[in-house]
Amino acid sequence: MGQGGRRRWVGVAIGCTLSASVLAGGCSVLGPASSGGAEVARYAFAGSPSDADQQATLRVLNSRFHAAKVPARAALAAGDVVIHATSSTAPQAGDITALTGSGDVQFRPVLAVYPPAGPDGSDDPTTSMADRAVEMPELGADGSVTARYQLGPVLVDGTALESTATGMNSRNQWEVRPVFKAGADGIDRLNAAAAMCSPPSDACPTGQLAVTVDGGVITAPRIEVADFERDQITISGNYDEHEARTLSVLLDSGALPAPLVAEH
Repeated sequence: MGQGGRRRWVGVAIGCTLSASVLAGGCSVLGPASSGGAEVARYAFAGSPSDADQQATLRVLNSRFHAAKVPARAALAAGDVVIHATSSTAPQAGDITALTGSGDVQFRPVLAVYPPAGPDGSDDPTTSMADRAVEMPELGADGSVTARYQLGPVLVDGTALESTATGMNSRNQWEVRPVFKAGADGIDRLNAAAAMCSPPSDACPTGQLAVTVDGGVITAPRIEVADFERDQITISGNYDEHEARTLSVLLDSGALPAPLVAEH
């Protein structure tokens, strides 16, 4: 933590870490597109969502593809979500994986930090219960686990975000710039969470507040102050422009109304 090249929450963290966790993982890629319109991935709905939620999910997916400039479009076919290429150049599998994620953003206090294999070396699967302590991984760009975090209950979720953008910082690094909603529905929730971690408390013994997306830790900064402006928080580091845009789009779109499961 704190080494050069590690991603950090500017103005929030000292020595926090980030990874390409939302860009890692697997999806059901059925083959490259040889011509426009070819099917490149297929997903089933988790559970039995309503027709309205299915249609809303398609709208979110297609908005994500458009905003991220990924040549793909989602459509329903026999109850599944099918991703088609929209040009003769097939979209990258990693882009499809990232942009079809649930987009579930959570802010949780860090209770403990463990090596990649976990506290007992068991490398247990990730869990994601909102109301209790869970273990979540931080992933490297290649999808390998670089650390594991024991996290407390969710203190803030993605509904507190108003918008997200990208840009270059003074070090010529790409960064993601989330803007929180004003008042009790947004920045006040983040500041209340920060106050639990600065100074450290029984609920936040490490003084770190983790941000997770789809079950992976993308940053776990040490909180030095407990009062932030809603539009003065950035996530920066060794992203390239494409990675920063993809994460920004995922955060900006909100969670999918109906989560998806890759078909293999």
